[in-house]
Amino acid sequence: MAERSAAAIPTRTSPPDGKLITFVRIKTDQRLQALFAVRPDGTGLHQLTPYSWNVAIKHDWSPDGKLIVLTTNADYLRPSESANLVTIRPDGSGKTNLTKFTAAKENAFAGSFSPDGTQIVFRIESGDSYSLAVIDRDGGNLHRITTGTGRPRFIDWGTHP
Repeated sequence: MAERSAAAIPTRTSPPDGKLITFVRIKTDQRLQALFAVRPDGTGLHQLTPYSWNVAIKHDWSPDGKLIVLTTNADYLRPSESANLVTIRPDGSGKTNLTKFTAAKENAFAGSFSPDGTQIVFRIESGDSYSLAVIDRDGGNLHRITTGTGRPRFIDWGTHP
């Protein structure tokens, strides 16, 4: 199951210009989750993804503010389908599927963008095996960095040294 609490998750929840704050709203009675955005003064609340995507709480903004990476089917509400990474624009349009895992054999969970915004670090789950992986922001060049039984969580690329 995907993480259910937003506490202590190191995620960039607003674009670099700070004009929006994104968060996941949970319909607990139906176990559905959608991404929303609001201005810091509380105005302009709007839904970015449909609840049917069942997004994970962990999501991240690209450093240039042009994309948000998130996980779909995070709680496996569609048990025959995999959890996958997608990017969307800040207005919720332009969905791009980064990973294309199928049949729930492998699942991808968002981490964060690299400081230069060209790559995304994330977790792959395959049975009892877990990988820390990197993929280009357009979905190319998936590369597993580590693989083992330890489950990477709260993945954040960090800043330049």
